[in-house]
Amino acid sequence: MKEKLRGWEQNLATLVIGADSLWGGDYQAPSGKDHFVAEPWTREWETPKVYEDSFAAELRAQGGVLGLDGRQAEIQDFAARHDLTGLAAKIRRKAISLPRHRAYFINNLVNSLSLIVLTGLAQAKVRSYSFPSFEDRYRAATLYQGSIQLVDVKEERKNLENLLSRAGYKNRSLLGAVQEWETAHGRLDPEQIPQKVTEILSKVIPLTKEQLIRHLDVQLKGDIWKRLVDVPYNGFEFEMFSMPSRPEMTGSQAYFGGNKNQRPALRGLFEYNKDYPMTYLGLIALCLHEVMPGHYFHSVATDLASNLGFEATIPTMCSPQVALWEGVAQNSIGFLFDTEDEAYATLAKLFEVKEIDLRIQYALDKLMDAAKHNAPIMHQREGMSEKKIREYASKTCALTDPLPTKIWGWAKHPLIGPMYACSYEQGRRVVTGMIKQHGRIPAAIAAYNLSGSIVDIETFQNILNSSE
Repeated sequence: MKEKLRGWEQNLATLVIGADSLWGGDYQAPSGKDHFVAEPWTREWETPKVYEDSFAAELRAQGGVLGLDGRQAEIQDFAARHDLTGLAAKIRRKAISLPRHRAYFINNLVNSLSLIVLTGLAQAKVRSYSFPSFEDRYRAATLYQGSIQLVDVKEERKNLENLLSRAGYKNRSLLGAVQEWETAHGRLDPEQIPQKVTEILSKVIPLTKEQLIRHLDVQLKGDIWKRLVDVPYNGFEFEMFSMPSRPEMTGSQAYFGGNKNQRPALRGLFEYNKDYPMTYLGLIALCLHEVMPGHYFHSVATDLASNLGFEATIPTMCSPQVALWEGVAQNSIGFLFDTEDEAYATLAKLFEVKEIDLRIQYALDKLMDAAKHNAPIMHQREGMSEKKIREYASKTCALTDPLPTKIWGWAKHPLIGPMYACSYEQGRRVVTGMIKQHGRIPAAIAAYNLSGSIVDIETFQNILNSSE
């Protein structure tokens, strides 16, 4: 039987699903490809009435407001019917009485949801609604308060160039050297990928337990497992689909949780686009990011943690929570090892690859983060053309095809650009800084929601800094 939602929690559920509906998301869909703002809920809460609204169903079927031209009046009526522009203020008033870190988390979440709603109404050209500024959207998701500037990639380019040169790949252009390196290592046959993922995870899960999880001595809810190290982490599923028209799309990750045979199912699903080209080194980095100790472990730890509130069961994209998620996943090796030298030496031996090649892979990942961050700023704020954005991604950030297409697609989207793409770089920098300042184990306890509070990119820092 589904659990009832009441008071401000009911209002928050309505706001999350209303915002998601405006953009065509369906949090109840079995495939992550159909999710957007709202991720699957990890407890059986009652379905909010806004989801059951017939117009919400039409929005989901048409891809949200982007697929409904000339329907401004109906979109406005839908938003008014569920008070989507007024709920945030009501939730904030109730949040005042909550414990400090929880109140901050709720306020940060509803601020980002408000901008998602307003951006949707502006995208639909509903009268009297205009787009929130790029800066407002960027800050709502990242909570960065400094001057919004492009990330300087000179040092990252120089580092990558030096690594490639040491590995024997010299070219007049950095992009050319990367292309030669990728060609030499070969891209995996798509039919090999599921088996390769199984092999990688058979090594990554024990490594994560030994290097990280056994140090996280926290109380879990329920009586199935006493410690996180006892959890089997066997609910992860890997499936493939084909989308030849979108080779730049890697895939989708979703965590469903749930129960099976009266035990936590810990179900997670990664759907991989077999038309996305992947090297073995890239697949190792992907598994660390998406599974262990990245997103899947993050979700399992949150699912099993004690004393977390309703908001911990409704993960939400384009919010400060996702800035932390991506920051954590991009720091996977930082949570596993005390130094980079130890990380690369251990992983090279574990996967029987060269240490220099792992360093090259992660140097490319940093340039990818910079491209994700800079491209939305350059296009949406500074008006740079599609051609220039693609050139920047390939020539400056050394991203090979089809990645410049991915960067352009994210850069031009009114939500994904400022409220998701930019979060990788900002999240990575914050989490890296907290690991250096507080140590990887204390940082992990806070980041993975094991300190007694659900955290976002701001409250994660607040909890660690208040413990000094």
